Amino acid sequence: MAFIQTYGENVLFAPSDEHSFPTPRSWAMASRVMDRVQEEDLKSAVASCVGLAMADRFCKYLEIYRKVNAAGIIAGKEKINFTRKSEPSFLYAAVFSVAGYLSAADVPDKNLSNIVSFISSPGIGPEYQILFLRQLRNRNGKLFDRLKALRSFRDLAAKIVNLRASLYLS
Repeated sequence: MAFIQTYGENVLFAPSDEHSFPTPRSWAMASRVMDRVQEEDLKSAVASCVGLAMADRFCKYLEIYRKVNAAGIIAGKEKINFTRKSEPSFLYAAVFSVAGYLSAADVPDKNLSNIVSFISSPGIGPEYQILFLRQLRNRNGKLFDRLKALRSFRDLAAKIVNLRASLYLS
């Protein structure tokens, strides 16, 4: 999902001379196949669904996605300065990686502020903040509700709402 969100229709619908090519249905199949293959067979398995060129592009993106240490970020041991790594693919990868981690993580109360720190990191724009919050709400509504108790989270949410309102009014 993060890969498709990052590159949009350019990777979702890409006609090709290959036997396999990317479509919503072939990406869904690739997603199911990925869960069943060994790491060394990943690229060829994905290629069988979406074509070799797209599989190569996807696997390069996956390398970026896997470099994000979501557990370290939530534990407060690692921070990302997005002003240095402002490439959209990295921003999407980081947002989806941390949101994905939080979908199954049991986050202690003492680490909730680290989630707010992550989403308030230097260089992360409101569009990525909104994307992260939507992912978090959809994947782990209970955690999202726990965040609402934090003053820093409410302040961040208010800034985002005010920004969106000012964009609509101008």
